[in-house]
Amino acid sequence: LLRRLSHEEYRHTIFDLLGVEIDAKASFVADPSLHGFDNPPEELLVSSLLVNQYREMAEYIGEQVSLNDLISCSIPEGDIHCAHRFIVDFGLRAHRRPLTTEEVNRYLALYQTIVEQECFEQGVRWVIIAMLQSPHFLYRSELGWRDGDRFTLSAYEIASELSYLVWQSMPDEELLDLASEGQLLDATIAQEQLQRLLSDPKSVRTAQYFIERWLHLDRLMQVTRDSIIYAALYFEIREMMLTETRLLVQELWDSAAPLSSLFSSDHSWLNAELAEYYGVDLGEAHPQNPDYYRADVSSSRPAGVLTHGSFLTTHASPTSSSPILRGVTLREQVLCDHLDPPPEGVEIIPPIFDPSLSTRERFAAHTEDELCASCHRLIDPLGFAFENYDGIGRFRLTEGEESMLIDIDSSGILERSHGEATAFTNAGELSVLLAEDRQVQSCYVRQWLRFGIGESEGLDSDCYTETLLNRFQEDNFSLRSPLFSLTSTPHFYQRSGEDMELSLPGEAYLVKSVGGSPERVIEALPPETENPVCGIPPEAGGGSAETNDPRLSISLREDRWTTGYCIYVTVTNQSEEEVN
Repeated sequence: LLRRLSHEEYRHTIFDLLGVEIDAKASFVADPSLHGFDNPPEELLVSSLLVNQYREMAEYIGEQVSLNDLISCSIPEGDIHCAHRFIVDFGLRAHRRPLTTEEVNRYLALYQTIVEQECFEQGVRWVIIAMLQSPHFLYRSELGWRDGDRFTLSAYEIASELSYLVWQSMPDEELLDLASEGQLLDATIAQEQLQRLLSDPKSVRTAQYFIERWLHLDRLMQVTRDSIIYAALYFEIREMMLTETRLLVQELWDSAAPLSSLFSSDHSWLNAELAEYYGVDLGEAHPQNPDYYRADVSSSRPAGVLTHGSFLTTHASPTSSSPILRGVTLREQVLCDHLDPPPEGVEIIPPIFDPSLSTRERFAAHTEDELCASCHRLIDPLGFAFENYDGIGRFRLTEGEESMLIDIDSSGILERSHGEATAFTNAGELSVLLAEDRQVQSCYVRQWLRFGIGESEGLDSDCYTETLLNRFQEDNFSLRSPLFSLTSTPHFYQRSGEDMELSLPGEAYLVKSVGGSPERVIEALPPETENPVCGIPPEAGGGSAETNDPRLSISLREDRWTTGYCIYVTVTNQSEEEVN
């Protein structure tokens, strides 16, 4: 595979590579989503619009970046030797592998062209701009070199697999150093590095990102709610809900807690405003976020993240709770059941509101209609379990108008795809069932397979899921376990390929065994290499001249390219006066 960086991976990579913060999702056309995840390798195609957006972003970053920490010389003393060292060193980090001699020469030629027009600093900046548009930056390769009838991934490719799986970003210096010696070809060393990466706070960021997209919580900030019925739900409350979920995920991830704790935690982390919104009391402050406090939620929010406002508000309708949306999410995302679309010809009409009926009673028609019953008997009971929470996640025991309150019945039956069924009385009991359910455990590792590697035609997903599930069980169902099992599979180190397939670029510059040496290396420039003459960059004046100034003549010449547009402007001072 060649995997294009998702926008989230691009953002983190730019920051770790250059220290520049960008908003990639606002700057680029949206990435496609599959199973809720925005990094499916076969779907991340590049349109002409995205190509242009990459160019614009690269030029913006190239002008914003500080060069002081990137080059080995001072800018006034910069010469072609310093530029050559920069291209070799920065190219290794940007391409996540050593450059070849041919690649170095191409970037050096670009540098020389710019220097002759402007000077050293702009020459270096335009090398950065070019590298950020290279396929070797925008894609990470999993190609390897031919090894008998298989392809063995290079140590640099393994370094990228590890870092993007755990950090959603580029390898750090330690990973690149180990890759340069071929050390990561040793699975034991790779697993040691996995442990190191997991101890870094950046792994928490990835876990939070995974949970949010697995349960579709990333939609929370966009879902619409009736501003009169749900006036209490304003923008900041939504942000607080997400923070609550992220802090719980951080706590569970850092402690390598079991999956069950995600669905049955008896506490949460709330600030004063969200605690008042939920109607719960606060305890001690969070160790890293002093605005949030531990809160006992066992009485009203016993289902862990499934009774967080982030989940309940995301999966509801604009004017009410939605047992259908909540039930479908649990079926498809938590149990990994495939639900067929409604039968052709079935008219989907929401139940007519009747103040004398509960939501449960109004949706009863779903299970009475034979065409609908096969799916809705799986969906509706799971959604009814959360009817104690309104459309914006507030706990309630009754529903309806003040003059006609109706007690809520949140009981139901959890039916598994293999036929087994278990009764529950509320969301708390359902969450206990889900927390210990093998189908849920299998779904969790499959979701990590989708997020971490992707499901493709050449990958036996069912076989890999079973392998991951066995390791998951051995690890006492730790939330972190799928990362260990994913990085232990043969797929992480080898690929199969057809006879006509080629090895990765620059194979001769890579170490192919632990402690080995590459066949070729990049040589330093000869000392006598001629330094290009620095051009004179234009200086901005202190004022401006109007186009109707009689002393000036201004001519324009347009030049349309197949993929661009230029205007050449010539300003001529026709007088004998100095014009600023």
